[in-house]
Amino acid sequence: MNRKLRKVNNSGFSLLEVLVALIIFTIGILGMAALQITAIKGNYFSSNLSEAMALAQEKFEELVQTDYNLDGAGQPLEAGNHSETSGKYTVNWTVQDDTPIQDTKTIVITVTWSERGKQHQTSLRLIKSSAVDDSYKAS
Repeated sequence: MNRKLRKVNNSGFSLLEVLVALIIFTIGILGMAALQITAIKGNYFSSNLSEAMALAQEKFEELVQTDYNLDGAGQPLEAGNHSETSGKYTVNWTVQDDTPIQDTKTIVITVTWSERGKQHQTSLRLIKSSAVDDSYKAS
């Protein structure tokens, strides 16, 4: 009995090898998708924080440029809490007279907003003195 042995060609991939490779590839792509979602959320928060800081800075500049006893509208810059709303942001500023020393006002500007059910805020602090020379201001 002389049988001829056939040479088996093993140069391709089996179905099992292809399926295992496809599963590994899918897990990697799903991991990348999760990272992308996290990056998008982070960018959205950063955008909101930048806008809130711009609003706080705008109020800061307004209060720096006003006289010691007046606010931007020419009204007395009285001690207490003040507030205004700009879109989804609320700008609050608190004025404390004679803090930290006599003839100064401490002003804390806080911008708050809500994002996906969470409250966020950013703050700036300003100490305004009645002794500062305002001659640099435009007339």
